[in-house]
Amino acid sequence: MTIGVCKLCLEEKALLKSHLMPAALYGSRKKELEVSSRSGTFRSKEHIKQPLLCKECEQRFDQNGETHVLNAIAPKNTKAFGLQDRMKVAYARDYDPSLSRFFGPDFGLDMDKFAYFALSVVWRLCASRWRMQDGTLSRERNLGDFQEKMREYLLGHIPFPSNMAVIVIVCGDPASRRPT
Repeated sequence: MTIGVCKLCLEEKALLKSHLMPAALYGSRKKELEVSSRSGTFRSKEHIKQPLLCKECEQRFDQNGETHVLNAIAPKNTKAFGLQDRMKVAYARDYDPSLSRFFGPDFGLDMDKFAYFALSVVWRLCASRWRMQDGTLSRERNLGDFQEKMREYLLGHIPFPSNMAVIVIVCGDPASRRPT
């Protein structure tokens, strides 16, 4: 167990090994993923994780967005259709040959939770340098005032910042969705 300062609540506590991307997105530990990095493309079973958040902050991320997003993308209940499947039979709000636009609530999606989830991933990437699967460290990122506003929002101290936006894109093309 690592004792340190939680990057989100800034309190000294026991830190959990936090994933950069939720563990559920990595799939089975038995399955290798195709990974692209600065050093090339390769296959790896490794998760990107490190001591970063305390248990309460990990749970905050899970409850405020992660569970909702992961259930929408690939529901554990096999009778439910994932987001990609539901979009195939839905009517778009407007249509362009290169891009259809949908409205999340038409699919029962809570877009506030999608925004929370997206900002939590961006914030995590900026809150620390991460050891990538190829052994290199992610580059240092600083979003200036945005980074602190994200942290305060993720803690629930302020509403979603008015000078930020989140756009959710679901890739349906074969190249983006190809199995590894």
